[in-house]
Amino acid sequence: MFTRKNRIPRNSSTFSGLAGWLKHEYKHLGWMLLAKAKGLSTKVKAYKESVHDLVKAIKSSMNEFKNSDKKHDLRVMLKQAELLERHMGDIL
Repeated sequence: MFTRKNRIPRNSSTFSGLAGWLKHEYKHLGWMLLAKAKGLSTKVKAYKESVHDLVKAIKSSMNEFKNSDKKHDLRVMLKQAELLERHMGDIL
């Protein structure tokens, strides 16, 4: 599923792929808090990298879509992903 070169899932270039990825990362935030409490630093590190990759994927996909509604939705998703990225740095 991941390419070696950039570690971004291949299906992430679709709108639904990005939306699913964002939902997945929000769901796993609680699990990462538990992982941190148990000292599982490699899982937490992988989660942080995945959220960072998500932000990059959304930014790169913004130029691919021509539909203004999709572009608006991508901007909203980007704000949500950046919010997650900012706050996860505080708690993880």
